[in-house]
Amino acid sequence: KGTGGDAVVSQYNTGNHSEVTQMATNASADVIQSGSDNTSELTQGRANLFTLFGEKARIVQSGDRNTSTASQTNSNDNLSVKQSGDDNTSTVTQSNSANGSGNASDPADVGVKQAGNWGVASVTQAGQGGIAYIDQISGGDHNTATIAQSVSNKPANGTYNFPLSVANITQGGDHNTASITQHSGATDANSARHETATTDQRGSSNAST
Repeated sequence: KGTGGDAVVSQYNTGNHSEVTQMATNASADVIQSGSDNTSELTQGRANLFTLFGEKARIVQSGDRNTSTASQTNSNDNLSVKQSGDDNTSTVTQSNSANGSGNASDPADVGVKQAGNWGVASVTQAGQGGIAYIDQISGGDHNTATIAQSVSNKPANGTYNFPLSVANITQGGDHNTASITQHSGATDANSARHETATTDQRGSSNAST
């Protein structure tokens, strides 16, 4: 368990627990867990701190019944979670502005990527400029993906030229469920016109809201 700077955690076998806490700006964390029934807890940033140099984190879990919980509270944070196996759960919470779960310019840098069955992935973002990607395309069944984004204020017409919220869910396989919720907190369409949501489901008996 470390505070600030760079953190690297590698764990192998089953039943391991990793906890990383970083409060400094421009910190990075790399957590790798191989095996089943492992848990990872990541906390980065100080509440409501605006900075041009946010935190970066990568969490990789291979095996079944693994759990990843990640929270980033600065601005300009970026997070990538990759899980392979069945019955895995990933929960991501990002607050403040310009945070990304994944990178639109790098298709390999998916926010949350799960390969397997019965996976659960959730990304919650609050603030302007949130980008969230969930990829469950690797042929898994009975997966659930949820993205919730909220913007606390509305820009005036013509004063905001990039998306306030971008959400993308891709699922391959059958009996999967996808949900995207975007809420501007505004009373007009100024925020809504800058929000983009995309769901791509390629199997059978899937549900999307």
